[in-house]
Amino acid sequence: MGPEPPHRYLPGALCALLLTSALAPHGALADGAPRLIAGDRGPLNGVIGLPDGWTRAGGPLAELSWQIANNAMVQASGSEQLLLDGETHVVTLRLQHPLHPRLRVGLALPWIAHSGGFLDRAIDAWHDALGLSEGIRPELPANALNYAYSGAGNIDLRRSTSGFGDLRTSGALLLTPPGSTRPVMELTADIDWPTGDASRLTGSGGTDFAAGLRIGQEASATGMRLASLGWTLQAGIAWPGHVDDPLPPAAGQVRYYDAALAWAATRNLDLLLQLNGHSGAFQSRLLMLGGEALQLGAGAAWRLGGRYALRAGFFEDIRADTVPDVTFEIALTVR
Repeated sequence: MGPEPPHRYLPGALCALLLTSALAPHGALADGAPRLIAGDRGPLNGVIGLPDGWTRAGGPLAELSWQIANNAMVQASGSEQLLLDGETHVVTLRLQHPLHPRLRVGLALPWIAHSGGFLDRAIDAWHDALGLSEGIRPELPANALNYAYSGAGNIDLRRSTSGFGDLRTSGALLLTPPGSTRPVMELTADIDWPTGDASRLTGSGGTDFAAGLRIGQEASATGMRLASLGWTLQAGIAWPGHVDDPLPPAAGQVRYYDAALAWAATRNLDLLLQLNGHSGAFQSRLLMLGGEALQLGAGAAWRLGGRYALRAGFFEDIRADTVPDVTFEIALTVR
């Protein structure tokens, strides 16, 4: 049997999120409901400027994050062939600043490194322990790098490489009156500037634009008693610019969406659950490049006292071979 289509998962997940948000008591957004930031960090899809939702009302003022995406898959369709075997590490510095009570602007500068990594054996052991399918993994060398694509482009990356990725500027315009008891609604806009290098898979070579709508509510707790569920729903469209060789042509537009829950387990601990998805980022018949991607994430955010917090989590592909097998993230944030 082939992978389940994403529409089998999405309606039930979104309905559950909407139901829990409707039952949660409403209050003004203070620090913002925490959410996972790592999305599709695939070595090709990751260079297209899909928003991560970090710049937002009540969000942190600064963050330093580390994301690790482990890849092991092979696909072919017609004249196109794709092999992804390796790890992509992304260290990102994010800053945001309120220009007005209703307007925040943000900046994100990523450092991207592709290598053989170190997680292959740990992931193999995890799959064995749970009886999960390993796909192509047993046929690939452990901790080796081989990112290869042939078709509309020609990629052959077998040596570790790194460099700055595309600089992102973003904005969030608050539509809900400040201090309102209603859920927070925002218009969002993102621009990815071509500061990366397509030949090293650290950028696309084009300027990408995106616009979307986000609605959400923060979580809060008193002592050990649950007081509410924080939640966020957002969706939008990205318009990739012209991409440089050796990448295949980008899609004319890419739909993106996510739904997140934050359960305030204690005053200082939020447990996180998130569903991310997007349409194909490239003009390709390959599932990884041109198909609907869907991943499920889980994690936690700890308030360390004062202005600092630590967030950690992971994402798994729930539509096989549309995103990396597993993506981990850890981040230190400043409120």
